[in-house]
Amino acid sequence: MGLLEDKFSESLRAWKTKNFKGTQKELGAMFGVSQGQINNVLNKTRCGSETWRRMVAKKIGIPYDQMIGMATQSLGMDIAVVTESDITTERHRRTIDEFQNKKLALKINKELVALEKLDRSQLEKMLEIIQDRKFRLEQEALKRNPPPTKKN
Repeated sequence: MGLLEDKFSESLRAWKTKNFKGTQKELGAMFGVSQGQINNVLNKTRCGSETWRRMVAKKIGIPYDQMIGMATQSLGMDIAVVTESDITTERHRRTIDEFQNKKLALKINKELVALEKLDRSQLEKMLEIIQDRKFRLEQEALKRNPPPTKKN
């Protein structure tokens, strides 16, 4: 599960502790899922679709954005808040995970951070160079392997 799903689970657990005295089976029925499914949500194993999570938030009267920590209004209960930094960190982690050579990706990232500290304009120039090189490689790949043409 991702960071936002974790925060949703934590918020639902906090709401349940404070506001719901029934069983997990009853809670699941309230949200149209089984006891096992609600148990997975509360224990951060699985969290359901965003549509389902939004329905739950609406049913319990808490804005969804607030449940995932994007709002700053107080709920009067202990709920962890997701910061922009948390989201950026999660996106960065997922991006690094996409690299086949993670060690090299981390080295490149470290160098980019150092370059940004020295001169942000140089970092922007590096991005332009990378985008230009990517475009050229894509064009070369298309020349080597042109897409099939439609025959009438």
